[in-house]
Amino acid sequence: MDENFALMHDNTSPHAVWCMMDYLKEAGISTLNWSTKPTEHMCDILTRRTQTRAFTTAAELWQELQEEWKEILQEDMWAFIRSNQEESQN
Repeated sequence: MDENFALMHDNTSPHAVWCMMDYLKEAGISTLNWSTKPTEHMCDILTRRTQTRAFTTAAELWQELQEEWKEILQEDMWAFIRSNQEESQN
């Protein structure tokens, strides 16, 4: 396995159970632990961008969420990924 290889997981129970973590350590596999799941992070961004607005129908909310989704820059997503990588290295 490449020495730069790192396994990314989301800290759910099957991934974080002690025997799995021991195995990965013994096998020399480093991990990137996501403290927050990327989908939850994107939902948080959408919530912050829309929470102060009043919607009268579900269709209005859906339309606004779609427009805001298009506005989330890739840079926001990469910043999230980098912050999780830095956190997992500490």
